[in-house]
Amino acid sequence: MGLFGNGHDCIRGPAKGREVADSEKLNQAIALLDGGDTAGGERVLRDVCSRAPKQYEYCWVDGRKCYLRAWDMEEFMLFIARQPEGDRIDTEWLGAVYPPACFRLGFLLVGKGEYREALRWLLLGAQMEPQRPAFLLEAGNAYGHCGDHQGALRCFENALALPNLEPGAKAAAFRGMGVNLIDLGRLSDAEDCMMAAVAAEPGNQAAVARAKEELAYIAMLRARGAG
Repeated sequence: MGLFGNGHDCIRGPAKGREVADSEKLNQAIALLDGGDTAGGERVLRDVCSRAPKQYEYCWVDGRKCYLRAWDMEEFMLFIARQPEGDRIDTEWLGAVYPPACFRLGFLLVGKGEYREALRWLLLGAQMEPQRPAFLLEAGNAYGHCGDHQGALRCFENALALPNLEPGAKAAAFRGMGVNLIDLGRLSDAEDCMMAAVAAEPGNQAAVARAKEELAYIAMLRARGAG
């Protein structure tokens, strides 16, 4: 199997055949993980992800109808709400299979410390859905754990360049950049990123606390003459 699996070249249109079966397997994997069977969930996720395509259309218009592979109803409704008033098009929600499967597998592998293997699936997910920041944020974390701080910074910078970035994702990207900049000894740049993280999501007390902890750490490093 190559880097991007042995699945279809491109998937477009309502789910059918293999994708329908894989949708059921994805639900099975989620149930296994929720039930505490990590090994079983990982096994099923790997099976589904092995058929992930090189291209996967998230959204397209056919005539006067739009089709959207949203991951959940909240995402679908947000997409509808962002359409210009008075110019909304009839939109049908199609279930997403391979991108969420790749994200869940990548996230699981990061938690297990298998960072290089996690990157394989997170980067495939980012290829299928380049507009989704979750892939870039988790890939940035994986790169950082591997000691590839430049790779991590590229992921976080690419996430920040995405349109309509939610405050939480924006704050996470700035925090991720800040942590890797600390490791590179670029304390002033790291401090700027942590301050930007606080400004991006000031109402999230837990996120603000994490950023402030890093700011305190930067101050301590400066006091020791580290930068």
